[in-house]
Amino acid sequence: MLPTARSLSLVLFLAAFIIVPPALASESDHKYQADDPVTLWVNKVGPYNNPQETYNYYSLPFCHASGNTHKWGGLGEVLGGNELIDSQIDLRFQKNVDKGSICELELDETKVKQFKDAIENNYWFEFFIDDLPLWGFVGELHTDRNSDNKHVLYTHKNINIKYNKDQVSVFVYFTYVACLHTDVLGFFLADHSC
Repeated sequence: MLPTARSLSLVLFLAAFIIVPPALASESDHKYQADDPVTLWVNKVGPYNNPQETYNYYSLPFCHASGNTHKWGGLGEVLGGNELIDSQIDLRFQKNVDKGSICELELDETKVKQFKDAIENNYWFEFFIDDLPLWGFVGELHTDRNSDNKHVLYTHKNINIKYNKDQVSVFVYFTYVACLHTDVLGFFLADHSC
């Protein structure tokens, strides 16, 4: 009698699974429908010449929304220095996002020093979209006419996301536009509005 009860339970479970299909779109199955939210996760920053030395993305004074959601992986992710934090940027599957400002950040001397140190040490950052990594640099050094190094901070990022039917494709990449101007602290900023 016991095998019959198990068989009946299995049949009922399969019938319920067929009648009530699982959720359609999520990061876990990597399938989306038009206008579904796609999360951009910020992860870490660190010097290019020492990839084992990494820090939380927000250890640099990047602007961010309050109440960030964290996504924790397994032990290997934690040991690898990964700490995924929801950027809270509104991205939708197969929808273009107009150029806009995420936030405004006033740079004081302490923040400028942090960014200058990061640029001098060739700091890179890592983001994730649908478990696909994106890497880029915080900024770069430019030599001016007097052979002095000027720090350039990338303040605008253009993220191009390609898709294949209902999935984000592997063609996720950054582009930078660097038109230089100086702010009141003598810090060069890459300006996307040129």
